Amino acid sequence: MTLFDIHTHTPHNINCDVYSYKYIENTFPDKFNDMLGTHNYFSCGIHPWYASNWRYKLALLEEIANNNSVLAIGECGLDKVRGLSIDLQINIFKAHIKISERVQKPLIIHCVRAWDMLLSICKESKPTQTWIVHGFRGKPMLAKSLALSGMSLSFGGVFNSESISVTPIDKIFLETDDSDIDIFDVYNKVAGEMNISIDLLANKVEDNVKKVFGRIV
Repeated sequence: MTLFDIHTHTPHNINCDVYSYKYIENTFPDKFNDMLGTHNYFSCGIHPWYASNWRYKLALLEEIANNNSVLAIGECGLDKVRGLSIDLQINIFKAHIKISERVQKPLIIHCVRAWDMLLSICKESKPTQTWIVHGFRGKPMLAKSLALSGMSLSFGGVFNSESISVTPIDKIFLETDDSDIDIFDVYNKVAGEMNISIDLLANKVEDNVKKVFGRIV
């Protein structure tokens, strides 16, 4: 059985011999060629915090997006606390949406205090590709709204327990992001909150990964 880490900046082996481990490492358009060949699976996009020289990076992403090693576009998104002006962030985010739709790959989303904007853009865009809000720590009401809009949620080592309980299991992914936590520990914590076995959770997450990311399984 395999545990999937769908968003990590710092991949590391799991502390468990029972499960195998696959991960999608996040990288940036201007770093992708240096990373290529280190392993098989990446997400690539322009993070709102690191969007300087964004026109150049977006042009690179247009070329990179078709690479078979790129399983998802992003992380990208909206951050009202840090980054460029929110209007410019929206334009860059919408460019990512277009790329995601063109290459038919899911979108990994970073969102901070811009949830109404994100929901509005989703409604306007009517995406055919899955949108995954990574590192979700929000409250259950927000989790419900995002799920109802069609988005999936990826949970890491820190999360709102009630949000886990209200998120449909077919919209749940797990990740380590930039933390030191082991993906096995994330599965263990989430399974405990859901009152199910790790094996059952792993099977459900694998089904979701197979549906959204395809060939990683």
